[in-house]
Amino acid sequence: MRMLRRVSPLVLALLLAVPTVQGARGATPGPDDPQVAAERIEVSEVPHELRAGAGTVEFTATLRNTGGSPLLLEPYVTVFGDFIRPEHILLELLDPTTNRWGTLVLDPARDLRVMLPYRGAEKLSGTSGRLAPNSTLAYRLRFTLAASAPPQLAGIEIGGEAGPSAPGEDKRFGTFSDIEFVVVGADGTRPALPPPPDASDASDPPSAPDAGPADFGGTAMRVAGVAARNGGPAFDLTGVPGWIRAGAGAFEFHIAISNDTGRTIDALRPQLLFTSGGSGLAAEHLKVEAFTPLGHWTPVPLSHLIDVETGRPGHLLGALDSPVWETERHLPAGEFTTIKVRVWFPAESPATGHDVAVLAGTDFLNPAGGLPLSRSDFRVFRVTAAGAPDGPPRLRPVAPGEAPTKSGAADTDDGDPFTFATIAIWLALGGVVVAVVYFARRNRGRAPEDPDPYGPDA
Repeated sequence: MRMLRRVSPLVLALLLAVPTVQGARGATPGPDDPQVAAERIEVSEVPHELRAGAGTVEFTATLRNTGGSPLLLEPYVTVFGDFIRPEHILLELLDPTTNRWGTLVLDPARDLRVMLPYRGAEKLSGTSGRLAPNSTLAYRLRFTLAASAPPQLAGIEIGGEAGPSAPGEDKRFGTFSDIEFVVVGADGTRPALPPPPDASDASDPPSAPDAGPADFGGTAMRVAGVAARNGGPAFDLTGVPGWIRAGAGAFEFHIAISNDTGRTIDALRPQLLFTSGGSGLAAEHLKVEAFTPLGHWTPVPLSHLIDVETGRPGHLLGALDSPVWETERHLPAGEFTTIKVRVWFPAESPATGHDVAVLAGTDFLNPAGGLPLSRSDFRVFRVTAAGAPDGPPRLRPVAPGEAPTKSGAADTDDGDPFTFATIAIWLALGGVVVAVVYFARRNRGRAPEDPDPYGPDA
């Protein structure tokens, strides 16, 4: 009896610990959990097609710090294009104090980049400063294409000068965004780009309308530390929202590709990858389209990738090939380009209520194939049935061939109760039961005159 009395509190404590351990799953983010990016850039709409010498286009670029710490910001604008030259475009910036437009001089030595004046409260120099938490900087710009501008695919990039921060220096605002458009010659000549899809594509489902402002919002969670490169260009995703309502229409984002390798990259094969962890995302659960250089949206077929360890589909792969990107297209050193993508989830999509992650890259499934390897970080968003979700995404995605981190690779909605901690507790309970039975039998077998080693029973 005395042994049972001593063991009973231990058994009770272990029993109480079981729901405690299970209830703690996913409670407090650990150091390996993804970080939400604080940098955000919003660019107002610009026509997808412009005629050289036909007029001036105005737009607004807003840079936001949505985090809790100041960011070192050096804002810039870059003009890019297959044949663009400084004399082909006049770029101007509005001075809000005088309400006058001033010309921005593009630097050919810096790939037609020009630094913008810093207009925030904490100015460090004429073109840099600290962007305080929950603060914004807005720039009103306009540009005019000269009649001499040749037909081409061109665009304008707005962002913050990237690079490592010095010791003791604030983290840099290193995000960028862009607007891309087709330049039609002054005489109506269109650029020599790949032809649009043929009539065989007519059977593909029609494009959904754009989602309304009340049907998506926020900024997707960026899973830091996932990006990988091995000879390929830099990939990034911009404009992915934090949530989207199923059945509400499509949201649009950009894949940014920058060749900073110092050499021309051949045979580039851009790809998109989607996953929802353990929720079993299927190709019919979502629709994806990409924008072609000729101004057409074309469907992006999705195929399942089989997880070699589980034998089950774990990811969806979409190849951005012709007419979105020609495989023989070269990406010269220093060139920057974007691919516009739109995604929507039908109202009946089983992905509703789950988190979905997306990344962009090239040939990361075939690293030994001799082609450049590269991929962006994941962006994680929630698919909802109605309105914004109650909290941030919980999915901790991994790329194909990677092992899950201790943060967890599966959707937390799966909720398997048999964790290692639970198993350990039940093993301990089993040991306690064996000990109780052993001492109970021993006590029954002792003669009445044998002394109790624990003293008299109270």
